[in-house]
Amino acid sequence: MRWFKSLSVSLCLAASTAGAAAPEVIITPQSSQFPIVKLTVNVRDRATGKRVGGLTREAFSLREDMVPGEIVSFEEQRQEGTASKEPVDVVFVFDETGSMGEELAGLVERSRQFADILGNSGFDFRLALVSYSDRVERVSGYTSDVEAFKRQLSKLQAHGGDDEPENQLDALIEASKLPHRPGAKKVFLLITDASFHSNDSVSSRTAKGVVEVLQSKGVQLHVVGPDLEPYHWMPGRLGGSFFDKDSGDFQEIVRSLAGGVAVNYVVSYRSPRPADDATRRAVEVRVKVGKDSGLDVTQYQAPSWVTASSRMDFFAGEESRYAPLHVVDGSPETVWAEGVPGPGVGEWLNLRFEKEESVSRVALTPPPAGYGCPKEVRLTLGSFSKVVTLEKGKGKQEFEISPAVTAGSLELELVSVHEGSDLTGLAEVEVYTGSTPALLERISRSRRTVAAVESADSLNKKGEQLYHQGKLRESITLYQQAIDKDPAHAQAFSNLGLSYQKVGDLPNAIWANRKAIALARGSGKNGVMASSYYNIARIFEAQGDWKQAEQNFWWARQNRSMKVYDDAILRMQRKQAEAAE
Repeated sequence: MRWFKSLSVSLCLAASTAGAAAPEVIITPQSSQFPIVKLTVNVRDRATGKRVGGLTREAFSLREDMVPGEIVSFEEQRQEGTASKEPVDVVFVFDETGSMGEELAGLVERSRQFADILGNSGFDFRLALVSYSDRVERVSGYTSDVEAFKRQLSKLQAHGGDDEPENQLDALIEASKLPHRPGAKKVFLLITDASFHSNDSVSSRTAKGVVEVLQSKGVQLHVVGPDLEPYHWMPGRLGGSFFDKDSGDFQEIVRSLAGGVAVNYVVSYRSPRPADDATRRAVEVRVKVGKDSGLDVTQYQAPSWVTASSRMDFFAGEESRYAPLHVVDGSPETVWAEGVPGPGVGEWLNLRFEKEESVSRVALTPPPAGYGCPKEVRLTLGSFSKVVTLEKGKGKQEFEISPAVTAGSLELELVSVHEGSDLTGLAEVEVYTGSTPALLERISRSRRTVAAVESADSLNKKGEQLYHQGKLRESITLYQQAIDKDPAHAQAFSNLGLSYQKVGDLPNAIWANRKAIALARGSGKNGVMASSYYNIARIFEAQGDWKQAEQNFWWARQNRSMKVYDDAILRMQRKQAEAAE
């Protein structure tokens, strides 16, 4: 099982910088409807812990990567009546294998704070626990006694776990069997650092089937885990959030989870940068109560425009030989391949368009020899659905959509598979639009030629020369030209970010560095990521945002061990401690 090194940070909250009278603010982002980002917000009186109600939309302001976001909806979650508190049943579904010892200790330590946030926010809560390894280890029923819950947690022993994956799916089903109260809000918190068994000798269940069961019971699911496709789309379909377990301090994540459960305001905003480019975004929310204001910061990851239910070699991220983006790279030799045991029936691939398109044709190219070839594939375009049949051993195969269908995305589901390898996938997906079918522009831009890459490299080097000559605006122009030639040129984005930073365009500097991080590949990947995270951290530090700066310094250190990063982390911790005094 993978070992995740947790970020050792001070537990000072960003809101504390506003003074003792300021409200405490906890925000939790949900990006499943991107570019609309939904924030669940818990606003509490810092002295009493009680929820602060009656605030209006005007009390809230927010920024994403230093750019104001347009609030498109605002709602206070009012509790009906005053005679009783609103019931909420919370189940922690916890991986108790060996590498989870630090998280287990953190959960025990923060369970009291978790309960206090729920209780003081006006909820009649109960807590339950389901733990698992390769099997469901224990089920501890609901209790409203926090000390009793902590005793159940203390019985868990992080052990074993060298044989990833684990049995999360069976554990979620066991959690769904607990006796929930009628009318209670049902919240499951899945905490893990591993992938899961599915449709194999350990568990016959699939992620899709488990989600359907939880949906039927009205469960909201939050996941704290590694950055794997199912851990994004499962909570997205169940009204919850994904927290990257490797992105920071687990105890702070527990606090965010509590705030997300004990929500008293829901604020949705339109991202000022609507590109679905898989970059991280920093969100800052300030809430004014009387003369005082409270602040919290968080991060979310924008989706990629090409996503899948699973992939082989998932821990390699976009460097995986089987990454979903391979279906739009123009090469029939690269593939997306699903990552579940068996032939992969029911697995899916999704392409998001930049706008509504009139789709008149779809072309699919089966994978090369050695892979499983889909036989039937369901094409879904909005409300339109059609099952097409692919011939094995044949190249690109085209399917007309007549009349044309207007949609904002295309989903392809594997319905059946030709006999052969269990590693099923697709080499290329092409979408054609208009009465005279033309390849979707977004796919065209994703296809890189050797000449374009060489031209981009040349332009990037010329930009670097101008940068060192102090000709910053000219360097920006050349870096942008390099990116136009090769939209996946990570070093050009990194250089562009530095030039933007030097000329004082901080929002674009952050964006360019985030693009560099998302695109970094190969032997130079860690260097590009470390320097880009460092650049972002320095921007936040200059603005006095110590918490965001510390997080990015830590990510820089995760990619390259350097004393300057260690010193910066300690410096940010001191700044936060000083601000809290």
